[in-house]
Amino acid sequence: MNKLEELYDKYCALEDKKNVDGNSKEALESVKQDGYALQYISNPSEQVCLEAVKKDGYALQYISNPSEQVCLEAIKQSGLALAYISNPSEQVCLEAVKQDGYALKYVPSHMFDSMISSLPDSLKLLSPSKTIRELAEKNNKECV
Repeated sequence: MNKLEELYDKYCALEDKKNVDGNSKEALESVKQDGYALQYISNPSEQVCLEAVKKDGYALQYISNPSEQVCLEAIKQSGLALAYISNPSEQVCLEAVKQDGYALKYVPSHMFDSMISSLPDSLKLLSPSKTIRELAEKNNKECV
C-alpha cells in the first residue's frame, strides 16, 4: 500500500467516527491513535479530550470549553496551542512560553508584568536593547 492509499484509508476511518459517542471506548481509542479524530466525535468527554491533546496539542482547537487540565496538557505538546485558548490562565500562559517562546505572541497583554516578574533575571533581557515586555508590546500592536 502506498502513502496516498494509507492517507485515504485513515481519512475514511476518521469519517466513520463522525457519529461516535464522546464517552465511548471507541472514541477514546480513536483519539489515542490520532488526536485530530476529536473533530469527528460528538460531545467528547473530559477523558477523551485529555487523550486527544496528549497525542496532539493542536487538537485543542476542536474543544469548545477546555478545562484547565486539558489546556495544560495541550501546551505541553505545543506551546503554540495557546492560540486556541480564549481566556488562558497565567499558569497556562507561562507553561506555553516555557514550552515554546513564540507562544508569547498569544499571551494576553494584561499578563505580561506578572509573567515577566516570575522569570529569572537572566531571561528578562532578550538583547541589550529589548526586554520581553517591549517585544511583546510590539507583537501585540502588529497583531491588532
